[in-house]
Order: sequence, then C-alpha cells, then structure tokens
Amino acid sequence: MIQEFLKYQRDIKGLSELTIQAYKKDLEDFVRFARIRGLKWSTMTKQDVDAYHWELKGERLMKPTSINRHLCSIRALSTLAHNEGILPYNFAQYVQSERTSQPLPQGVAREKVLEYLDKPANTERAKLIHLLTALLIDTGCRLGEVISLRIEDFDARTVKVRGKGGKERIVYFTERTVKAMQPFIKCPNMPYLLPQYAQWTYREYFYDEMRTVGLHTHPHALRHTFATEMLNRGADLKVVSTLLG
Repeated sequence: MIQEFLKYQRDIKGLSELTIQAYKKDLEDFVRFARIRGLKWSTMTKQDVDAYHWELKGERLMKPTSINRHLCSIRALSTLAHNEGILPYNFAQYVQSERTSQPLPQGVAREKVLEYLDKPANTERAKLIHLLTALLIDTGCRLGEVISLRIEDFDARTVKVRGKGGKERIVYFTERTVKAMQPFIKCPNMPYLLPQYAQWTYREYFYDEMRTVGLHTHPHALRHTFATEMLNRGADLKVVSTLLG
C-alpha cells in the first residue's frame, strides 16, 4: 500500500523526489512500530496512531515539528487509501498534531524596496536586480520561480509561473516591472527573461544592491511583503494563497 501511495504522490500530484523519500521514511518507521505490535492496516485505529505519537514524543523525545511530519505522512496515506476503497475507514483522520509556536514570517518594509526601485539603475547588475526585485514584490514568487520565467510566459500584465510540483499559476505585475523588463526583452537570454545564474549568485547581487538603501534582507522576504500588502488591502486569504502557489 505504501508503494501505491508513493507512486500516486510522484505521478499524480507531481511531488519532488525529496518529498517522496520523506514520506517513505516516515511510513516505513510507522510500519516497524505496527509490526512489533502485530497491527494490520485493515484494523488500524486512531488509538494505534496515538500510541505511535506517544512513542515519538515520550520515548524518542522527538521535536514537535518532526512528530507532525510523521503524523502528516500517516494521515495522507490513510486518507488516500480510504478514498480509494482500500481501507474501510480513515483511521488517522482525527489524529491531533503537536502544537508548535512558530514565529510569523518577517517581510521587509515595502517603502524601502520601492525606494530602491526608484533609484536609477546605472550598471548592468543594478538593472538586473531592479527587474528581479520588481518581479519579486509584484508577484510574490519564489526566487527560483522568477529566475525560471520564460519570455513566452508573459502576456500584457500577467505571467505564467511554474511552481513546486510542476503546478502552474498566473500572477500579475505592475508598470514598474514592465519598465524594468525593457533592457532584457531583446537580450540573448532567450528563452528566459533573466540570465540563468545560480540562485546564490542572485542572492549575493541582491544583498549588495539592497544595502544601497540600508536594507539587510533576502529575496524570500519580499514574498512575505507581497502577502502582507495584499491582505492589508483586503484581499481574500484564499486568493493570496493561490497567487503564492
């Protein structure tokens, strides 16, 4: 059953191999627990998963985030198997996760970013990071997604983004991005909008450019800035979630 589950996650949902291996490791650990206790999939109960939960927490002293990852894997398997008619009921449906206190992701002051974008771009690097920054704050995309944008993906004020798991979504950008794009539209980066440098190269360039306006931040912070700005303007949470992919 685990192999069918992993195949579904890989072939149908398009999850990365790293995620697939994490699922596999977690579920194999649960299988070892079940075998020692003589448990079977067909008769598994919530109480059995609760006992596993306690072993992870009380005996192995595992961190809440790691425990929740294990429980999430079991819950995903149980749900899929039940939906496919393999299991008579979803035994992990109501299993409670550990409470975790996670700090809210920090964005960066939007005004400072716009201050940077208002500065003249006098060098090739500055022009490059102006465009990168404009795309990041306009679309809320991840750095890797922006680097992978192709010229053919753009249409007026929208662009098609290929996100995690190969999923595609449409995001929007403003006139500042249109202006920042001009030096790159006819450059030999085809079919990509941006030169295909490594992400660490873009991060280094980004850090250097942001320091010119007194900012010490990273590209991913603009993703949180985008989300915060959208919510503050009254956007629906589901819409923001969709745009972020």
